[in-house]
Order: sequence, then structure tokens, then C-alpha cells
Amino acid sequence: MNYKAFVQDVERWAVRKALPYMAAGTLLFGTHTALPSGYQVKPKAKAQAVQKTPEYRGKIAFVSERDGQPEIYIMDADGKNQRNLTRNPADDNNPVWSPDGKYIAFISNRNHERGIYAMDIAGGGTKALTRGLEYTSFSWSLDGKRVVFICERDDKKEIYSVNANGSNLINLSVPPAKEMWYSYSPRGNKLAVQSSFHRVHLYIVGIDGTNLRDISRVETNSESEDRWSSWSPDGKYLAFESDRDNVHGDIYVMNSDGTNLRNLTKSPKIENLGEVQPNGIPEWSPDGKWIAFVSHRTGDKNSLYLGLHIMDPNGKHLKSLPGEGAEEGTIFSFWSPDSRKIAYRSMNSQDEYSMESLGIIYLRNNTERTFYSVEGKDVDINEEEWSLDSRELVFTWARGKKTGIGIADTETGRTRILKHQTSEPSFSPDGRKIVFVSKSDENEEIYTMDSRGGHQRRLTKNKAKDYSPRWQPMPKGVIK
Repeated sequence: MNYKAFVQDVERWAVRKALPYMAAGTLLFGTHTALPSGYQVKPKAKAQAVQKTPEYRGKIAFVSERDGQPEIYIMDADGKNQRNLTRNPADDNNPVWSPDGKYIAFISNRNHERGIYAMDIAGGGTKALTRGLEYTSFSWSLDGKRVVFICERDDKKEIYSVNANGSNLINLSVPPAKEMWYSYSPRGNKLAVQSSFHRVHLYIVGIDGTNLRDISRVETNSESEDRWSSWSPDGKYLAFESDRDNVHGDIYVMNSDGTNLRNLTKSPKIENLGEVQPNGIPEWSPDGKWIAFVSHRTGDKNSLYLGLHIMDPNGKHLKSLPGEGAEEGTIFSFWSPDSRKIAYRSMNSQDEYSMESLGIIYLRNNTERTFYSVEGKDVDINEEEWSLDSRELVFTWARGKKTGIGIADTETGRTRILKHQTSEPSFSPDGRKIVFVSKSDENEEIYTMDSRGGHQRRLTKNKAKDYSPRWQPMPKGVIK
């Protein structure tokens, strides 16, 4: 397998990693992977029971071109009371709600430069955040008080944070790099930053720029290459892939302060694998009991087959999981909120031909079911998102210029496929509805449907494009 293709595949996996309240259209690692237009990466959902409450009554932010240029609008969840918030001759795009639902950050080219702005939806005005710095990605901190962003200067990336009102701009002091990606700790007070110049380094730093630590220099005499970090749900530990003991890579866990480093997989060296990692892409389960990872553990030294495995946080009780693996590609895993299922995307490619499959593994009885497959040139499965009750999984699919949405029902085993160039699906905060964009009327318009794909309702109706729908976060106390 071509290693460059492998890295690009793994960068696609990073798209759905836990970058809470992140802007759409951002670049991960700075060079290869752009999020689809209007796609917002969401934080990992927690297993939680939805109370019998009234239907969600929050707002939906979106972009509309009905006024001649892209503007940020909001509307009620039923499509009523649509109003323009930005009212500016510049192009305004990529609305991202703050966690408390009081502010919206967005991208604008006003003042003759492209930058990040934030506005109070109650009418408190708009503030410029980036002050001329050329950003490549941004997101809200979990407490909604700061915005973190990556900027580019002289072909190098740097990471900053700034207050939501534009004050206290801080360079987080991670060394400039060609490529950069970050994720929040569950408490939101720390970032794990993956930075690559000549080698890939992993850093931990406070969101205020304090306590910077280079994980790649911990307990090793040489600079290791560390990547694909995953926080434990309680924020006490960090799992990641490293080549410090094995040129091909192992899964490690350490305390969030950089102490107590442990190699969980301890794989023997396999000389004929070239640059392929036999252990990688760790993903912690929401309940903290398991770590899923991709591994070459077939026992056949002549095979490049990759499969999905799980182990406990101490590296014990290792189990190979059923499902379709990958021999010329890789596998990405997505835990359900209740930690009882794992969705996986298997990607196999050779030359211009590719095949992708989406399956779900039921851990209770260690069985697997494939819900959707697509093959040919320019195929893709992406934007996977679980419902709060862990029953449905929504995703997007593409074959050439054709795109659509799929909804996998894990109880019935059925998959509902929506065509007509549908895209950008997202569950409402109460889990009852899915908002999405459709070109069924030869124009991009915003719709909602129930969690199983029924009762579709068109929310926007005009001759211009409407896209990038974003649910306003649910007020605290509604879901417990």
C-alpha cells in the first residue's frame, strides 16, 4: 500500500475527530484535507437519556445568498422567523454557535481581509478576532469564552487563542510547523496539538498558553514521531500512536501531564511492512473502558491486511473484532454514545478504483452488519454521526458527482438512502430531527426530517442558495 495514500486516508478520519464547535471548510494538517462545505465537526456525544420534553425550540443558523452575497441568517426550527444577522456587503460564511448558544463566530472578508468574527445574536455587535492573521481553522472553547484558531505565516502554521470579544490574543507557543491539528481535552482546559515539520510531534498545552509539553521528547533519547491522539472521557489520559519503540508504531497511553508513559501493544517488528503502521488510530470509548485501534495482527507476515481491535486502557483483554478489513487502505472507528457499538468505515483503493463500506459491530455478541457499500472512481463515505440514543447512524455518500445521505437503523438492520444531491446532515440537540441540505428542486435548500428519514419538511424557499445549517446548542438541563 502507498504510504502517502495511507496518510491522506487517515487525515480524512481526522475530519470527524472531536474538534468541538469547529468551523466548516477548515483545513486539517494544513495541506490535504478540507471539510465539505458547511460541515461542522461536533464533540463526542455522551451516552444520555433524552427526557420527555417539548419539541426542540431553538434556532438554526445558516448561510443564505438571497441578498446577493452570502449572509448569516437564523430561523426557528420549523423554518419561521428567518432574519439576516450580518447585513454586510462582504461575504459572510461558516456560522459556528458558541456552546451556550449566545454567540455565532463566522468567516468574513469585510475590511478587505479574510478573518474570523464573532457576534452576539441578541444584538451586541460584531468583533474581529484574528486582527489580520490568515487563519486556516478555528473553533470555540468548550466554555464558550475563547476561540482557538490556526494561522499561517511564511508557509508555517501557528496556533492562537483569543477571547470572544477580541481581547487577550495569545500565541500558544507551539513551534511553527508545516502541518497542524488539535483536539480539546474533555474539560476544555487543555489542547493536544499534532505538529509536523520534519517529524510529527505531539504537544499538550493549556488553552491559555501555559504548561506547554512536547510529548515526543518524553522518556526517549531521540525525537519520536507521535500522532492520532485520543483523550480519555475523564481527561486524565491521552492515547496516541508512536514509533518510539517500534519503527512501525504502537499504541501508548500517558497521564495528561505527560507522566506515566505506557506501551499497550508492544508489537514485534515486522520488516516487510515498509512504512505501514501495524497499530494505529486509537479511539477511546465514551465510557472509558475500551480503546479501539487498527492493527496488522493477522499472523500472516506476507499480508498487509488491517483489522479493527479493542483493548482495555491497560492493554489487557485484547479482542479482534469482526467486520470488513482493509488490505489496500485503512479503517476508521466511531463509538456509539452508549459504548455498545462501533461503526467503522473500511476503505480499500487501488489506482483510481476504490471501495468503501460502512458497518456496525455489536459488542454484546461480537457480531457485525454491513449497512452500506459504494465502489468505483471518486467514491466516499463521510460525516458519520450517531443519534443520542445510539440507534441511528447518519452519514453521507458520494459516487462521482452523485451525493446523498444514508441513515442506518441498528435495531432493524435497514438503511434508508436519500438521493437528490443531499448533504450536510446533523442531528438536532434533542436527537429527534436531522437537518440537511438538498438540491431536489435544482437549488440548495434546507430541510429537516425525523431521525429515521421520514416527515421531510422544507424550511427555506427562495431562488438563491441556502446552506450550512447549524443547530443552536440545547440549553442546560433539557437533556440529562
